Amino acid sequence: MKNIHERKVRVHYSEAFRLKVLDDMRKKKYTVKEASDLYGVSFQSIYQWIRKYGYEDMIAKTVRIELKGEVTMNKKLQKENAELKDAVSKLTLENIYLKAELEVHKQYAKNTEKKSSFSTPSSSSEK
Repeated sequence: MKNIHERKVRVHYSEAFRLKVLDDMRKKKYTVKEASDLYGVSFQSIYQWIRKYGYEDMIAKTVRIELKGEVTMNKKLQKENAELKDAVSKLTLENIYLKAELEVHKQYAKNTEKKSSFSTPSSSSEK
C-alpha cells in the first residue's frame, strides 16, 4: 500500500494555458521541444494539444520523394517479405510438429524395448 505522501501528482492545464503555449509557439517560432522546456510541459502533451486545437501546421511535415521505379520496387519487396515470413512460419510449425513426432516415436521405441525384454525368456533360464 502506498504512503499518502507518495501519491503521484497529476497536473491539469487549463484550456487558456494550452492555447497560450500554442499561440506563443506560432508567434515566436518555438519548436515543440523548446516550448516543452520553456513551459515545463511534456512534448507528448503539446502534440495532443496541437491535434486537439487544429494546429497541425505547426508540426514539421516529412515529404518522401521517390522515383517511379522505387515505388514499384518497394511494393515488390514488401510482398516478397510477407511471402518469406509466411514460409518461415510454416516451416517453423512443421519443424515443431516433426520434433514432437520424433519424441513420440522415441518414447514408443523405448516402451516397446522394455516390453520385449520382459516377455522373452533368457537363454540361461531355459537350461
